[in-house]
Amino acid sequence: MGPTDPLFAVLAVGLALGVVRACSRWLPTAPTAGRNAAIDGLRGYLASRQWTAPPSRLFTHCGESSVTLFFMITAFLFVRKLHAARGGFGWGEFFLGRVLRLVPAYALAMGLMFAVVAVESGWTLFEPKRVVAREVAQWLAFSMAGYGLVNGFGGTHLVTAGVVWSLACEWHLYLALPLLGLILGRRAGALPCLVAAASLALAAWQQPHLAVMPAQAAPGPEHPAASL
Repeated sequence: MGPTDPLFAVLAVGLALGVVRACSRWLPTAPTAGRNAAIDGLRGYLASRQWTAPPSRLFTHCGESSVTLFFMITAFLFVRKLHAARGGFGWGEFFLGRVLRLVPAYALAMGLMFAVVAVESGWTLFEPKRVVAREVAQWLAFSMAGYGLVNGFGGTHLVTAGVVWSLACEWHLYLALPLLGLILGRRAGALPCLVAAASLALAAWQQPHLAVMPAQAAPGPEHPAASL
């Protein structure tokens, strides 16, 4: 019996369910208004990650499929918000909330990553300044325009475990919501709709198979894939 034997997965899930059951019985918490308790619990189960695909198909499924389901739940929650906003959806407030939620933590992560690259590079530029500036800009844009090495440092993506690709998918969803809202009768201004169209065009250009979005990063040839 090896570490990737399905029995270990069954035991791990059983143990997790037992702990959750015990905590819910001995440490009950009141549900928060406006929250979907079942969905919140499922999101917790899906928060797994991996560096490379294991030899077991079961464990590969637990890693990659959980990311896909996580995206589906996120889409469900925000489309439900659109559907519930009968008196009009506050787009400005929504996007401001997304920026305040994601940008500060991401900026800190990028600052630390750039610091690691600088230290590992011996504070020496190995590429032209304009090239390094373009590489930095790609990372700062939540990898929506792709991402790769910075200053030729081969371990750039390893500093963040190679998981920032999921943020690009998240932002594409947020930016596409004004167009999705039109289907539900939630009007948005011309600018949000134009931004949404541009975001979808960029996503289609980067990933033509939008019908089945991959649950794994599409890295360049310089490094292996790493998924949540």
